[in-house]
Amino acid sequence: SQWKNDDAAGVLAFWAEVLALDGVDKKQIAWQLEVALSDVQAKHSALFAPVLVTVLKLPRQEHSFLGRVLARCVTAGGVDDEVLWRYVVGEVSDEDVCAYRFDKKLHCQPYEFGDRNDKFLADRMQKSTALLNLAVATIERWSQVKRSRYGETPTSYGNGFLRETSYDDAHSQTDVRHLDSERILLDAVEAAIVHHAKIHSDWWQSNRERLGFSAEGSLRYFAILACMAAPTANLDVIGQMLCDKAFLESYLSYELGTLIHTTFLQFDSGAQDAVQATVLTLHQETTSDQQHHAWMLQKKAQLILTIPCHLRSPAAQAVLGECEKAAWPLVRQPDIGMRGGMVGAPFSFEVFLAATDSAVLRLLAHYNGHGRSSFDDFLTGGEREVGWQLREGASRQPTRFLKLLPAHWARITRSFCDDIMDGVSTCLAHRYGNLQPNGTWSPVEEPDAARLAQQILDELERHPAHWRHNRAASNALQACAHVVQDTQDADRLVFLAIDFSTFQEKSSISGDVVDLLSTGINMVRGHVVEALMILANQLHNSSSPWP
Repeated sequence: SQWKNDDAAGVLAFWAEVLALDGVDKKQIAWQLEVALSDVQAKHSALFAPVLVTVLKLPRQEHSFLGRVLARCVTAGGVDDEVLWRYVVGEVSDEDVCAYRFDKKLHCQPYEFGDRNDKFLADRMQKSTALLNLAVATIERWSQVKRSRYGETPTSYGNGFLRETSYDDAHSQTDVRHLDSERILLDAVEAAIVHHAKIHSDWWQSNRERLGFSAEGSLRYFAILACMAAPTANLDVIGQMLCDKAFLESYLSYELGTLIHTTFLQFDSGAQDAVQATVLTLHQETTSDQQHHAWMLQKKAQLILTIPCHLRSPAAQAVLGECEKAAWPLVRQPDIGMRGGMVGAPFSFEVFLAATDSAVLRLLAHYNGHGRSSFDDFLTGGEREVGWQLREGASRQPTRFLKLLPAHWARITRSFCDDIMDGVSTCLAHRYGNLQPNGTWSPVEEPDAARLAQQILDELERHPAHWRHNRAASNALQACAHVVQDTQDADRLVFLAIDFSTFQEKSSISGDVVDLLSTGINMVRGHVVEALMILANQLHNSSSPWP
């Protein structure tokens, strides 16, 4: 292995001769050469470029070293950007373009050229206009393939790969964002285009109109970002974009509004009037349908809001006035095309801890029956999620919250009663049972365990109609079993447990690998059985008489 660095020319000639032989397993040879080439020192990278080009044409393993070798060769000047681009997109077919994702056909993940934080492709895209030209041309061709899938010619601006760019960050609401290969590639193209706009390079001057009025949505989006990064030098093309009615009506309307806000003061009065006149004509074809009239006004208002108020025309101001009658205040915000994530409570358990008892009761009354009816706040939960936080609060301050049940039973909805009981039980289970806290858990109060168990049993006996066959009650019995110390309390617990013997329920879990033990511990009656077993062990260990 050392020879390829000590005698690079000799090893290169040998490898070239092996690759030229007939009857050898080229696939196996290619894999061995990939490993060998990855160990070649950077100073020899250009020398081994011909072998690399040959190996790139052969079938590759799923996990290949060639990207790292190629990156070194490109940096050393041994191969041109066409070879690099073929490596990146060479496996992508027209069928892949029409599919939802390119799957693993694109090779541009950072780890393919170095480590996981490697920025080789993005840096190269900025430095090499040849590579940037190849990328833009390929995106245009892919866009054409997408549009021609159904044999149709677009009559207006399309989206294409717009949703695969940073545009999606502002137009979606999700908890997790995955950077797939399409996004990484388009991010590199975006950064390169913005860079050229900032320095007002020859490349940008030659391509800005091509990008700004492209039928491909991602390229138009990149042009808008580039113009926002360098507005003064691009006022002429910006003016054309902002007077393009179809462009303003496209999915990039919000970004164009931001562009208006950035540049409007730099336009002369004629350009300002032209932009406002164009905005006022938007979506006029929908006015025949009265149901769309309010929507049309909102679309116009979103753009008019970006114009300084002292420069708005009377007609533009009138649109805002009409919108404000239906919805006030007017807030400029992007359209959200995709939503997803975990639904959370509108506030944390700390609000319950800090609130007075009367404030807690008012909160519970407000969220009684409260669902997630607001689409704008679709990740903000209602009654169920507030109950989760109530449970967390009760687990940290159990005595206080447990006292709310006998004092205000009629005012607290039954689901919140269950949450309080579950929270109080959780405190005992964390302290004396085997329930592990999920994250950081620290109680505000440290009640006497035996006394708290007695208070729990008091509540279960006080409202038997509600707690009969109740899951929260079964959890409470299980928690109390860990701390019951005398026969009288043990007798009370056993008596409450007996009633669960008649409870009929279906298992909450299923599957081929679910055994009887797993089934039992996830059932209400399973909790009660475990409570009795824990109680029996407690009484035996303390030599106390059984009930």
